[in-house]
This record gives sequence, C-alpha cells and structure tokens, in this order.
Amino acid sequence: MRPDSQRLGWMLPSALLGVAGVLAVTSVLRNGELDDVHFRILATALVGLLCGGAALTGLMLLERLQMVPLALAAILAAPVQFGLAAVAIWNDDVVDERYAKVLMTAYLLLVSTLIVATLRLLLDASLRPVWVVFLAVAALAAAGDILGLVGIWRTGLDEVGGSDLVDDGGRALIGLFCLVVVGYLLAPLLQRALGATRPEPPPSPSSSPSFGRSRR
Repeated sequence: MRPDSQRLGWMLPSALLGVAGVLAVTSVLRNGELDDVHFRILATALVGLLCGGAALTGLMLLERLQMVPLALAAILAAPVQFGLAAVAIWNDDVVDERYAKVLMTAYLLLVSTLIVATLRLLLDASLRPVWVVFLAVAALAAAGDILGLVGIWRTGLDEVGGSDLVDDGGRALIGLFCLVVVGYLLAPLLQRALGATRPEPPPSPSSSPSFGRSRR
C-alpha cells in the first residue's frame, strides 16, 4: 500500500471519531440534568474504548507480524462486538435471553483477547522465562473462556449470580482470572528484572508472519 493511501486510511476513521466525540459532548452539555440518555452515551463510550483498544492492539500486532491470527480476529471482531453492545444500549426491546448470551460471549472473548494481545506487545519473547509466563497467561485465559462459555450457555440468565453457578464454576473462573492478573503483572516485571528494557525490533519487510515468538 502506498504511504499516501495508508495515511488517508488512518485519517478517515480519525476524523469520524473526532466528529462522533464532538457530537457526544454536545449532546451531554445541552441537557442540564443527568438522565437515561447520558448514561447510554457513557456506556457507548466505554464500549467504544474497549472495542477500539482491541482493534488498535490487533493492528499493532499485525504491523509487527506477531500472533497474526489473534490480531486478525481482534480487528474483525471489534466492530461486531461494538455493534452488539450499541444495539443493546440504545434499544432495550431487542435484548432477550439469547441476545444477552451472545453479548456476554462477545465480551468474554474481547476481554481475553485484550489481555493476551496487550501482554504480547509488552514482552520480549527472546527471554525464555518471560515467554513461559506469557504462554501460561494465554493458556489460563483460554481456559477461562471455555469455562465462561459453558457457564453462559448452560445457565439461564435468572441463575447467573446465584449460588449454583458460584458453586459449580464460578469459583474456578474467579481463580483463573486471579491467576491471569498475577501473570499479566508478573511478566513485565520479570522482563525488567532480567534486564530487557528495549522493545523487540520491527521485522524486515521480507520476514514471514510470526505466530508467536519473534525470530532472532
């Protein structure tokens, strides 16, 4: 892709995002008292932050030719995840039990994608202990996804948060999440402790896509 075309491709969504932000702020300031619309705008902005962060993280991974399948999945899924949430935020009538389960599934996968993708961007995969921690975090996140999906699709919404869910799978899911958080924080600290303070160099144009560790 030519540099001018690539620059234009980034400028268009940036301009649209700026216009959307101005419209949102204008809508908030025009109404004096907080009402339902303000909270819907806030919820939409938070969803946009999560989905936009996932898409940008995917683009950064793609530019580095790292974890290309995950990067493509994050980029392609982000607009769908945002659309599902935006519809639910602004149109309560469409949210039935099945739609809610689809939405919960989308955001369970979004969170795990953000965790794994952002951690990969932070790390130097040439350090074996750091890479082992990263793989452990990715495996725990995948296990959490599986456990969460089973809980979502085998449990009615009226049971979510009840004692049955907590006893059967909730404790395991919470435990996995705690381990993921520990690993997510441990890996960068371990990298610093081992003395790797410089980021990995970008791959050369002739390099083949990397599905994980960078070639040294």
